[in-house]
Amino acid sequence: MENKMKKYFIIGIVFLCQFNSINFAQSNCYAPPNIWYRVINQPIYRWYWDGQLNGASFDGYDHILSTAEKQNIVRNAIVSAVNQWVIAVNTNGTVIEDMSESTNSSDASFSFSFNYLYDQAGFTPNATQIQLANNNTVKWTDNYSYAAAGNAIDIITIILHELGHIFLGGGHSVDDGTSLMWNSYPGRPFRSITHVIDKHY
Repeated sequence: MENKMKKYFIIGIVFLCQFNSINFAQSNCYAPPNIWYRVINQPIYRWYWDGQLNGASFDGYDHILSTAEKQNIVRNAIVSAVNQWVIAVNTNGTVIEDMSESTNSSDASFSFSFNYLYDQAGFTPNATQIQLANNNTVKWTDNYSYAAAGNAIDIITIILHELGHIFLGGGHSVDDGTSLMWNSYPGRPFRSITHVIDKHY
């Protein structure tokens, strides 16, 4: 009887560990090439978001957010993440003169959308699309301290990560979570891309 209880206890612990790591995992993004490489090779890029939230949840604010406020949070997070990558890419040899928002999806180099993602906060299925979760398990915020306390997912961190798939041309880091490009959300805001640039450029 004691051995059986011990067995069930171990199975339960393993299940909990898997659940916690899967919940906000960013695994299964499109497969990387044999080596990481820079895919940015032109001076002007455009990004697009249609403004649709598709039921995405936000938390960490002192009032109920209006649709316009949520849209501003998302758009500002995209701009912040894009600008960081532009600086990093330019510092490492490729000059991007402009990477700004397009009002037309057909003119965009890559686009953002909110979609139902079963066990992921973000997903990059190919080099032109970034999907963000609108399912109930993800609460988004750009409130740094609120995200640092583990109360919600930092939207800037996830967008920085997903852009890494596009800008670096592939998959995930194999470290212990100290890089932005690790395959799981680290449970706190991670708004620096210095480490990943050092590792992969």
